[in-house]
Formats: sequence, structure tokens, C-alpha cells
Amino acid sequence: MFVPLFLSKTAVVLCMDVGFSMSNSAPGEESPFEQAKKVMTMFVQRQVFAENKDEVSLILFGTKKTSNSLASGDQYQHITVHRHLMLPDFDLLENIQNLTPLGSEQGDILDALIVCMDLLQKETIGKKYDKRHIEVFADLGSPFSEDQLDIIIANLKKTGISLQFFLPFPMNDEDRGENASVGTHDSRNKNSFPAKSLSEQQKEGLQMVKKLMFSLDQEEGLEDIYTFRESLERLSMFKKVERRPMPWPCQLTIGSNLSIRIVAYKTFTEEKVKKSWTVVDAKTHRKEDIQKETVYCLNDDDETEVPKEDVIQGFRYGSDIIPFSKVDEEQMKYKTDGKCFAVLGFCRSSLVQTYRYMGNQVLKVFAAKDDEVAAVALSALINALSELDMVAIVRYVYDRRSQPQVGAAFPLIKNEYECLAYVQLPYMEDLRHYMFSSLKNNKKCSPTGELIEFGVCVCFLLTALCIETLSIQHSFYNWLEGCSVTTSSVRVIMSSKLSFF
Repeated sequence: MFVPLFLSKTAVVLCMDVGFSMSNSAPGEESPFEQAKKVMTMFVQRQVFAENKDEVSLILFGTKKTSNSLASGDQYQHITVHRHLMLPDFDLLENIQNLTPLGSEQGDILDALIVCMDLLQKETIGKKYDKRHIEVFADLGSPFSEDQLDIIIANLKKTGISLQFFLPFPMNDEDRGENASVGTHDSRNKNSFPAKSLSEQQKEGLQMVKKLMFSLDQEEGLEDIYTFRESLERLSMFKKVERRPMPWPCQLTIGSNLSIRIVAYKTFTEEKVKKSWTVVDAKTHRKEDIQKETVYCLNDDDETEVPKEDVIQGFRYGSDIIPFSKVDEEQMKYKTDGKCFAVLGFCRSSLVQTYRYMGNQVLKVFAAKDDEVAAVALSALINALSELDMVAIVRYVYDRRSQPQVGAAFPLIKNEYECLAYVQLPYMEDLRHYMFSSLKNNKKCSPTGELIEFGVCVCFLLTALCIETLSIQHSFYNWLEGCSVTTSSVRVIMSSKLSFF
């Protein structure tokens, strides 16, 4: 049985080298510093618009000043905690955009890793995270000390913190155009980079990174090392906004004797725009200084004020206003017995037309978790509906406060799971029948001579692109017949030579 996975909550630390080596680039090429900024910007943009619960921190090394909790004496210098763990927002995006190369200082990449681990340890205490993660953006051009490398590896394994490196060049020599005849290389970076030799410091850095990543994962250690270019390509791909699915447990009933324990999840729903602004006082810029006051007045010359208790709701009916009090509203409300998912009957799927779908959501209905009896019963119902090409007509009530709906439950069978897909259907009062004039008999909609010639040109173009000629011409003639144009005139046009062929 398919059970939707709950979205994980992750604590992410972005660790970026801002030392002078990151500003070095070949003529006409973008510097590693600018490439790293682009990757981080696109990553944070995804996090902001996904509206998930991941928290992001930003740590810079190679800064002129030092600002971290481990700094003492000459230890952990030129490392700055630029932003502590919190939800990503537009302020973080602006901070990344405003980053500039910070001069001639250099920071130790391994010291920066220790600061990242320390921040994750301290700022996640008492909070629940499914994953803690560090992303390092560097060109490995700054000197470092390997004295604490083994301690770093041991602590990463002990705490379960994952690590990724983002570099301006591939790990393998042949992908950089060096020693192309030796060894194999990862196809994801093949032919992506021009030949460019690395400095001795960068070669030492590569060996350190390989040792570190292989120690964390002997088989796939290098899979977590990416280039800036590859990362930009991946981040440019569309990603759906993820939501945590909330289960809706209920009983699916067929008649009075058959009941199946089910749980439903929203698979499609209307996205509501969140309010992203706050009203503040024009002078103090504080929300607390705004005072709201509502006054009810009669529609007379004196605008006589009326107490709020004497005001009730009313509806206009022609020139009259019909009062409608809270008591009337409560008495007219349809009272339900609580949540419900009851099968009223069955019909052919062809009778449920797509244009009659209503509502703003689609539910997927599964058997209750760890209930084999319910799973077998629901599976039998789903497969029977599928074999007979039928759907179930269902009465759906979300809870005691909701109005009942009538909808259709379609069988949905996939390789990984099977379920019912529920879509709301209209009541009789919801149907609207409109009459429209015929487009075929409307002279305003008839194509002009220029439009017909354009259609012929398109037909020739498609034919030249090696698409099925007979099928195109047959469809085109059918279209022209609806336009009341003689086929002889069309053949005259089609026989003429077009200048662009």
C-alpha cells in the first residue's frame, strides 16, 4: 500500500570562501566568487518560494573581521557567522546579492567546517530536524591545516551531519583537459570545462577533499562533489512546491452493512497567496501604533450612529432589504452528523464528463495504514470499478461544520499503489446552460483570403518538416470546407510556388 511520505525538515549551513583567490579568473570568464553567489542565490530562491520549514545559515571564511563563537587568540580567525539558523527570506537573498570580495585575507576551510558543525550542534538543540547539512562553496585556493581532519571526519560520522562541496572545476584531470588519456571520469562533467591547470594549493585541497569525502562514504564519496556550472543547470530545472500531506481518516460505507477504514490525502488543491505585507503606522513604522475603529451609521442626513448590537445582516431583494439574523442563519444551516464518505451508487465513467468537475481539490483515498482487511476490501472495490469501467458516486462531508458534497470516486491503479481519486460534482442548481451563436455561420469568424493563404503556407511548412503529408492535407481540407472555400481555389494557391521553399 502506498503511504505518502512526510516532508523532512533540514538545517542547512551555507559555507562560502570570500578570500582573494575566489576573485581570480581567466580573461572573459566569470570568477568563482560570482559563480558561487549565483548557485547560492538560486538555492535560497527555491527554499523561499517552496515555503518549506528548512532553516538556513550563512558562514563566510576569508573575511577581514572574525565573528564566531570559537574564535580565541589566533584560532578560527577570518571566519564570520553572517546569519544564524532561521527560515530563508528575501533578506537572506539580498545579503547574498550584496556580498563582495573582501580583500587579501584567507581563511582555513577546515576551521570553517568546524565552525559550521559547532553552529549546527548548538542551534539545533531542543529542535527536531530530520537532517543537518553543510554546503561548502570554495575554489580550494586558500591554505589550510590538516591537523584536525581526522577529528572532523569522526564528528561528522558521529553527529550524522552530511557534507557537500561545490567547486569551480571538476574533480578529475581529464574533465579539466589535463592528462586526458589517463583513467576514467564522471560523465556529468565531460567536455564541460576548458583546459586549465590548478595551482599547487588547489591540488592539495583536492586531495584533502577526496580523503574527507571517501572517509565519509567509501563507495559514493565523490557523488557529493559538484561544479558550479553543473549546480546552476540543475537548479534551473522546475521544481514543484512540496507540501506536507495531512491524513483525513474516515469510514467508506456501502449501504448499511459494509464499512472500510480509509485515509484520504489532498493531491491537488488551490494555491492561496499568502499575505506578505504588514500595515504599519506611517510615522513610527510600528504595527502596534495603528488604532482601528468601526462605526455603523444610518443612511440619513445626520448619519446617526447605531450601536453594533443593533446591527444585523440583510440581503437586498429588488428595492427591499430582507433582514437575516444569526438565529435565522443557524436555523437554516444544514446539520450533518460529522465526517462521511458514503457510496450512494455507481455509474459508467463515460457519464461523468470532465467539464462537470467542481471544487478546488482532488483527494486520493487509501486503505487505513496497517489494516489488511481494509486494504483487501478497498483493493477489490478499486479493481472491480476499473474492470467494469465504472465510478462510485459518493457523499462527502469533511467534518461536522462542513456542508455535504456529492462527488465521483475514480479507480486509480499505478505500479506502486492503487487508490480512489475523488472529485466534487455539481448539484442540479450548480449547472448553468448557456446558448451561444454558431461560429461556422458567423461571418465575423470566417477566415479572410490572407488567412487562408497563411494556412496553406503552414501546410507546406509542415510537409517540408517530414510530417505525414496525407494526414495534414486531409485535416486542412476539412478545415477549409468549414470555411466555405472551394477546393479548386485552394489547389490553385497550393500549386503556386512559395518563396521561402
